Amino acid sequence: MTGSGGLTGHCGHTLADPNGPRCGCGRVGCVEAIASGRGIAAAAKGELAGLDAKAIFAHAARGHEQAVALVERSARTLARLIADLKALTDCQRVVIGGSIGLADGYLPRVQSYLAQEPSAYQTELSSARHQGNAGLLGAALWAQGNLS
Repeated sequence: MTGSGGLTGHCGHTLADPNGPRCGCGRVGCVEAIASGRGIAAAAKGELAGLDAKAIFAHAARGHEQAVALVERSARTLARLIADLKALTDCQRVVIGGSIGLADGYLPRVQSYLAQEPSAYQTELSSARHQGNAGLLGAALWAQGNLS
């Protein structure tokens, strides 16, 4: 579903940190600017500067302090967004996908931060069933339904 402005349902552009980084959409502090792969990579400094999120996750897996902090910041930001979505929609489950959401060890981090929220804001989390193919399958199903 797309609204007239193109943002319907795009919760990644909700405010996470009013003092955060500028997002590609032009706003400051969007969830997307902090929690996405691009956001993680853009926040990297020093020896991690210029690396993509996949490389930063690899460094985090080896215990690199800054890399761990970047991944944790992303997971904490996503957990807060999920808590807000729970408050807004009373959703019973949130499915996490994408390259960051499906990265090794990311979902448990998000679950850990979500567990720190009051119980009313907690909901079940799971990984996208079709992993990296979810978008492709969704587009194919949409096309099938709209071209028939």
